[in-house]
Amino acid sequence: MLDKKKNIKYMIYICMGIMMLVTTGIAYLPGIVANGMYEFELTFLSNALTGLAFLTGGILGLVRKIELPRILYLNTTVLLALVFLTCMAFLSEMNFSGAFIFLHVINPILAILVFVILTPDGSPLKRIEILSTLFFPIIYLVYAITYGLLSGNWLYGFINVDNKGVVFVSIVCGIMAVGILFVSLLLYGISQLLYKKIMQET
Repeated sequence: MLDKKKNIKYMIYICMGIMMLVTTGIAYLPGIVANGMYEFELTFLSNALTGLAFLTGGILGLVRKIELPRILYLNTTVLLALVFLTCMAFLSEMNFSGAFIFLHVINPILAILVFVILTPDGSPLKRIEILSTLFFPIIYLVYAITYGLLSGNWLYGFINVDNKGVVFVSIVCGIMAVGILFVSLLLYGISQLLYKKIMQET
């Protein structure tokens, strides 16, 4: 029975991964083909990385009975949560047409649900693992701001130092950092509560 439940979980992972990669391709492939190059938006990276994580985890689980580290799912899911929250905060600046409704809304919500419901294992999360969720967003913000300053082409209007000013962008980045840590702890806490409840019922 346990193996059957795990196999169902891995199949859900695979379906999630395929859906996220396909919708990412539909949204961005036309632009890549037309322009011959691509500016890496967080929407693209977060959906692609989370899709790859779930697809890889599902295949390895079904074929090799190998579980990917839960922290990997947490890091990628938090990235998607960041995209979702950013879109909700800056609705007028975001694209929700076509496949982007999946990338900005549907995929993040589904990924959060899958993480909370299917990844819990009862193991405690170390402080360094929570802090690790800041690593990629910080690297990305440094890249995006540097790219904007050098090229004059800002990937996101709310980090446009030229228009918004250093103080505004610094405040936004600080709020995002606090938000990332809060979301990480929230997702982990909810998943652990669900895990304990399931274990008590069984």
